[in-house]
Amino acid sequence: KYGIEPFNKKCRESVFEYEGMWRRMTTRMGYLIDLDDPYITLDNDYIETEWWILDKMFKDNMIYEGHKVLPYCPRCGTGLASHEVAQGYKIVKTNTLVAKFKKKGTQNEYFLAWTTTPWTLASNVGLTVSPTETYVKAEQNGEIYYLSKTLAPSVLKENYTILEEMPGTALEYQEYEQLMPFVNVKEKAFFIMLGDFVTTQDGTGIVHTAPAFGEDDYNVSRKYNMPVIKPVDDEGKYTATPWEGRFVMDDDLQVDIIKYLASENKIYSKEKL
Repeated sequence: KYGIEPFNKKCRESVFEYEGMWRRMTTRMGYLIDLDDPYITLDNDYIETEWWILDKMFKDNMIYEGHKVLPYCPRCGTGLASHEVAQGYKIVKTNTLVAKFKKKGTQNEYFLAWTTTPWTLASNVGLTVSPTETYVKAEQNGEIYYLSKTLAPSVLKENYTILEEMPGTALEYQEYEQLMPFVNVKEKAFFIMLGDFVTTQDGTGIVHTAPAFGEDDYNVSRKYNMPVIKPVDDEGKYTATPWEGRFVMDDDLQVDIIKYLASENKIYSKEKL
């Protein structure tokens, strides 16, 4: 209504007013800062400096294309800050399972890994164990399982025989067969990695690792040059697997995934949590 210049003038006045308030508050707080020459992010000199730094880093080959794992809302189609997610916590029931990852080159040997998110199993590229934990090779009902010595009693419960004990480091690079072979993986994958984040508070002491859906998963996978598999689109729907087009968080889908794994003898146990 009044043209752009009065609007610009008002904006400048607001900036100066804000700067004055900020200066007064900073002084009263006793905050150690250069008040006579502060950096203000909307200032052209600041912006030009940012671009210069990025240009310098690019020319020095210090910028690369990678991934960042963060909370994401498929409804909004945007990433979320961690504090936004914390505001929306609630208690829900979910299907958890201990999956059987068949050791490569064997007939009846399996690495046992627990997951609370069965829909991420299609993105599995590795398993992670603790370098400081002791693991066992145990026989039960004609099958052989690898898992943490600490957690074996709670997972296997009874009627099992420990055949061998080993440190987690002894399992590194041992290979297994792809659990859900719906995505063609050309890179080297499906082997045991070592990770300091693996605990024995719950689960099996062996962590199912899907770099696209976990920050710890992604960080450890980078050390081993693992591929990042993400058969899920920005709407949270599968782009591959027999369940293409279905929302990964649907309860019915979780049930179908569990039924598939059970039919393939790839589940050791399951429970609601």
